[in-house]
Amino acid sequence: MTVERGEKTIDARCPCPYDGAGECKHVVAVLLDIAAGTPRDESERVETVLQNASVDDLRAFLRDVFAEHSDFRDQFLARFGDTGKSVEKYRGEIEQLFNRHTKHYPVVTDAIDFSHFFELAERYHERERYLDAAAVYRALFEEINDNETRTDAAYDHYAKSVQSALDGYLEERR
Repeated sequence: MTVERGEKTIDARCPCPYDGAGECKHVVAVLLDIAAGTPRDESERVETVLQNASVDDLRAFLRDVFAEHSDFRDQFLARFGDTGKSVEKYRGEIEQLFNRHTKHYPVVTDAIDFSHFFELAERYHERERYLDAAAVYRALFEEINDNETRTDAAYDHYAKSVQSALDGYLEERR
């Protein structure tokens, strides 16, 4: 997500496929956070702690964070790793999202948030890792398409997600 603050304006854009009225929940959350007050700039304090922390302590901390937060782990690997996951692994993760959303009811009645996958593909693209980005996009459109019978009220969201993933995939394959 990108937020640009002007003198009297705030412009926020999100890569998620939301196309309903108003802004997506990601933009709303960030704008509410901004409205609550600008957080203190902790960059100097963080830099001091980073300089004083041992490499082993930093690695242990990162391992703990990555074990608890797969989104951070995926972003880290997309930025510093050599290879991404296979299409099948991404499809498995997306399938788990569908399974979680149909745990108590046989169809998905709300919009599953795929923004993590779109952001991951974008990060791969920024690093010129086009095949890794294409794998994410391909997994998205294949898995959403394969689960179309489980989508209900949020059908338009899924159609737009498939279209965004397909567009991204085709862009990476050029």
